[in-house]
Amino acid sequence: MQFKAMLTSSLLMLTLSFGAVSAGAGETLGISPFLDIRSNSNDTKAVTSAFDTSTPKSFTSVLLGLRFFYEPRRHIMFDVDLFGGGTYFRTRTSTSGSTYETTLKGAAFGAAYAGRFSEKLLFRLGGGFSALSGKWRDVPQLRKPVTTINPYVRAGIEYKAKNRFGVSLALKYDLKKIEIKDREAMPNTLVEFSQLAIQPAITIYF
Repeated sequence: MQFKAMLTSSLLMLTLSFGAVSAGAGETLGISPFLDIRSNSNDTKAVTSAFDTSTPKSFTSVLLGLRFFYEPRRHIMFDVDLFGGGTYFRTRTSTSGSTYETTLKGAAFGAAYAGRFSEKLLFRLGGGFSALSGKWRDVPQLRKPVTTINPYVRAGIEYKAKNRFGVSLALKYDLKKIEIKDREAMPNTLVEFSQLAIQPAITIYF
């Protein structure tokens, strides 16, 4: 519920902000559908409980996301990312047959320096904070993971093929591990997502 309230308030602030500005001289508005791709070694421990014994397995996670960005003036950019929540990943093997399928969803708020190598080749360097929440599909005895706040840094490059269209690739690095825990009484880490994400995207300018 806390995560939903945070997400709702963030969307409201974003809508009001975008509605209050118009892309005039020196201003830029846009959206950017992207993928968040992580190769997760999942270096956690085997856990034995009254229900089963589970061991970690490596997995690749691919999350869909949408970025809203606003550049109020040259070289300054603010962005809001919404991502994940719809795709589950098998993260452990189990003696009881449970798949330990997990999904991750979140919102990120950041700022960046927006520069350019040339008229069509742009770059961005920045950072911010992500609010993340994990969810299990088929392990009802596990508690829902709490929302965590992670600081991150991100560097990206974009080829702006047209005035209102571009393609980009960014590297995002979370400065704190993304861990999904066991239930409250036995707080073992069951899933650990990689701190490094590759984020290909397309960009649409207004």
